[in-house]
Amino acid sequence: MATIIKRTNPSGKVVYRVEYRIVGQPSLSKTFLTKKMAEDFVKVTDAKIIQNRQDAFLGVQRVPLFAEIVERYIHESFIGKGVETRKTEKPILNFWREKFGAMRITSITSHQISMVIQDLMDHKALSTSRRYAVILARVFNKSVEWGHLSKSPMEGMPKPSLPHGRERYLNQYEIDRLLEVCRYDRNENIHPMVVMALNTGARLGEVQRLRWCDIQGTTIVFRIRKGKRSHAVPMTPFLSQVLEEHLYCSSQGHSELLEHSNKLVFSNQIGSIQNIDHTWKRIKQKSGIEGLTFHCLRHSCASLLLQAGYPLALIKEVLGHSSIVSTMRYAHLEKKHIADALTTVFSEVHSQDLNEDINLDYYR
Repeated sequence: MATIIKRTNPSGKVVYRVEYRIVGQPSLSKTFLTKKMAEDFVKVTDAKIIQNRQDAFLGVQRVPLFAEIVERYIHESFIGKGVETRKTEKPILNFWREKFGAMRITSITSHQISMVIQDLMDHKALSTSRRYAVILARVFNKSVEWGHLSKSPMEGMPKPSLPHGRERYLNQYEIDRLLEVCRYDRNENIHPMVVMALNTGARLGEVQRLRWCDIQGTTIVFRIRKGKRSHAVPMTPFLSQVLEEHLYCSSQGHSELLEHSNKLVFSNQIGSIQNIDHTWKRIKQKSGIEGLTFHCLRHSCASLLLQAGYPLALIKEVLGHSSIVSTMRYAHLEKKHIADALTTVFSEVHSQDLNEDINLDYYR
């Protein structure tokens, strides 16, 4: 039923690949370091196939193991997902497979899931725990879709909720300090990346995935975004100047080779997406700005526009929010701006009254 093929991988090491081709079923292949491991895998898999055929002959509907559901989920649901998404989700799926892999999908209870999630919350960040719970819920939802469950055990189960943290906004001194440190950093991409995020309110992922062909005249089109909708933002003169210098340096003086091309605007030495984890740690340390994250630049963009007197509706368009509800997180800044405006205007109106002493005895 199975074929074991002896192969030599690119590093020159001998491995053994097991291949299954079953009519009406997706093909299965797995590679092992030794022939013994490959043969053991074949024995176990053959036994499962025979059991499944006997169950089908007797009319018995076999309930799959959770581990088998996870395998199918990876095989079918990972199609079309990005490399980074698959890289993030696979360790989480492996975690859940270790917890429930040997159990039948129908025997896993809400209580058991809640206990594991609670343990996650005790040892990991809330955001991480929530991500684990969300991905597990997707697996159970797929099980319902595939007909293995009538209802997900996580239906109605509250997921770890994240506190509404305080958005960090940079003041003018911090912006000047950050740009100065970035300008002289050894990573040539970091200064134009920071300028772009600050001047457009773009997220880190949007900046990292931007290509030269997405810069159309004086407009930048962010195509790969959190909400999956493209979003166009006009360039400021300063950003345009910084990108022009970056284009010249990146193309070693031959701007026409990169301009309008499909190459990344901010790439590493091999042309892939520029990872800034180590760079950002260095920037934070050198700048001395407390609580600095790349996302602070997006918040600061909104803050600066509001301080200049522009309405929330305009901020919504700049940040690319699909709903004004998302932009309302900055409403308190607008209220402060309104309070400052009222104070300034009516302090002048009532300046004479403010300078007079109030005789409280008059009211007694």
